Amino acid sequence: MIKFLIIILNLFISKNVFSNTWSIIEQYDDFTETSFKYIQSNWVEPNKPLNFPYDNLKASFWRYCEGEKTYFNIEFNELMQLKSTSYMGDGMFYKKSRYKVNINMDGKIIMTSGEKDPTGTTFAMGMYITDPDKDDLDKILFSNELKIQFDFTSGKRHFNFDLSEMPKSC
Repeated sequence: MIKFLIIILNLFISKNVFSNTWSIIEQYDDFTETSFKYIQSNWVEPNKPLNFPYDNLKASFWRYCEGEKTYFNIEFNELMQLKSTSYMGDGMFYKKSRYKVNINMDGKIIMTSGEKDPTGTTFAMGMYITDPDKDDLDKILFSNELKIQFDFTSGKRHFNFDLSEMPKSC
């Protein structure tokens, strides 16, 4: 009986065993007196641990709910550096970088890109950029299983998101 309980406990502790849990969050801007909603997953770990300085790196999937724009972000719990950079902005104080990523949605693999501020923790997909296009974004957002692979400075890793339980709207 004790062995059975230990096995069950290990299943609860091991990562990526259960579906993502989802929250609907409303963010309010008291200056403009406006708000917006988004759907956010719980934090997930990469498929394999990363080396220093990313010993505890986790990611969360979030999708914007309102308006005509279709996009999602991958939010990291700490600052991270990615490889394969091409700079987009040439402003004196502001630069965003574009990075290539591989996406596996329900077994179909595509290569696309997203953008990240070099000092930020948010990887944006489809917000202000044309790649991925709207058809790819819709396929990604309405897939059941999403794996997104990043090329970190310390190696390639991917994050698994179970989108089957994600609310389709706010």
